Amino acid sequence: MLGQIDCRRTQSSAERIFAERSTHSFPPDPGLSVEWRTELESLAQELGYRTTKGEEVEAEFALVLRAIVKARAT
Repeated sequence: MLGQIDCRRTQSSAERIFAERSTHSFPPDPGLSVEWRTELESLAQELGYRTTKGEEVEAEFALVLRAIVKARAT
């Protein structure tokens, strides 16, 4: 499913949402707190995601985020 993301449209939507919320700029820092890793592990297991290790989910998120940010530059 992640390979099917339209990075350019996602980037445009993310920038708009971040601007509307005005809490911090886009792109966000891909690093997650330890507390989030625990939540990610539970959610990944619940959803049947291919990995349930928080560090691996975080690394995959960082890769997707980089692809979305790169779409802005191209």
